This record gives sequence, C-alpha cells and structure tokens, in this order.
Amino acid sequence: MELYYIIIVFFLAGLVLEVTGFGVATVAMSLLLFVLPPIVVIPLVAIVALFSSGLVAYRIKNKNVIRKIIPLLAGVVFGVPMGMLLLDYLNPLALSVIVGIFLIAYSIYGLLNLKHPLRFHGNQKSGFAVGALAGFFNASFNIDGPLVALYQSGDYGVEANDFKDTIATHMFFTGLFTVIGHTLSGRLNFEVLKFLPFAIPAIIVGFYVGQLIFAKIGRKSVKEAIYLLVLISGLSILF
Repeated sequence: MELYYIIIVFFLAGLVLEVTGFGVATVAMSLLLFVLPPIVVIPLVAIVALFSSGLVAYRIKNKNVIRKIIPLLAGVVFGVPMGMLLLDYLNPLALSVIVGIFLIAYSIYGLLNLKHPLRFHGNQKSGFAVGALAGFFNASFNIDGPLVALYQSGDYGVEANDFKDTIATHMFFTGLFTVIGHTLSGRLNFEVLKFLPFAIPAIIVGFYVGQLIFAKIGRKSVKEAIYLLVLISGLSILF
C-alpha cells in the first residue's frame, strides 16, 4: 500500500510540473512525510526533482537563460552546504515542523496571489542572496522554487516562457549540487534508492498526462487547487 501511495504522489507531482514548471518537491514533500521519515524523503525527492527539472530544462529554446541565473548559482554554491549542515543537526520532528510552516506560508502566498513591490531582479547582490537562500532550502527541504519565482517576478517585463525556463534551469543546477551533497554525506542509501524505479516513471507519466489534461482546463483553477492541497498538507504535517 505504501508503494502505491508513493507512485500516486509522484504522478500528481508530474501533473504539477506541467502546470508551473516547478512544484514537484513542494507536492512530494508535503505528501510523502505522511508515510516516510524526512531522512528518506529529502534525498529521494531531491533526485526526482533533479530529473524533473532536467526534463523541463531540456525543452528550453532560449540559450541565454544560464547567463541570467549566474548570480543565483553563485549564491547556491554557498547555500547548499549550509542546508546540508542543518540536516546533520536537526531531528526528524524539527524538520517536519519547519517544512510544515514553510508549506503553509507558501500556499497562503499563492492563494492570496500577493504581489511584492520589490524590483530586485537583475541586481547581482540580491541575486546572490536569493540564490544562497534557495540553495539552503533546497539542500535541507527541497523547496526553492517559490524563492526563485519571487525573484523572477521582480522583472515585470519577462515573458511567461522565459519565466518558466529560468526557474527550471536554476532548479536543475541547484538540484545537481544538492544531490552531490547528499551523495557525499552518505544519504543516498538503499532505503532511498529503492523507490526510484517507481518514482521516475510515475512523474514522467504525470508530466505527459498533464499536457493532455491541462490543455482543456483553466490553469488558474488548477494552481489554486494545488495551493489548497499544499496548505492542507502543511497543516497536517505541523499539527
């Protein structure tokens, strides 16, 4: 039963990936913690999120994306090791509480459709700071998409496809650094790797099914449903 649940979770995460270009880790983290301990969920989701972001980044036609995210990646190199250290010192209960709070805050932000007044996009210092925070949260909780999306939204003239492409490319490289960190820390053990033959196909199927479904459904309504699901999951994890 546990294995079927994990397959369904990653299938749903694949659907979300098609809608937003990210969100795999957010959905998977919020649901998998009900059946697996954080020490297994975090590296497992990191690997699958790396694969999924690579799937999106592979389709990118804009070759100037990497140049745009250099300040972010510079910060990631600093932030990822800090997140790895956090995992070594926090117990599973504390990790679950922090993840729950983060998911609740993220979902409320999305449901209220808040707009921030800061226009820090393109500034190298702010890019480094956001990249460091994103790397920290990716290494410790696999959740960096919201931070990068917030940074990108500061550029009000950006095209929707460029927005999605930049996030996917950034998350691929951040995920790569994170998976390397988990490997060096010895967290990629059999308890984690045994789920990959089921998780990877599930997310691929979800991704391509999402292309068929969401072509006929309003994406705004789908996003709101996703935020609501994350909010409920965050509340359940926290309490």
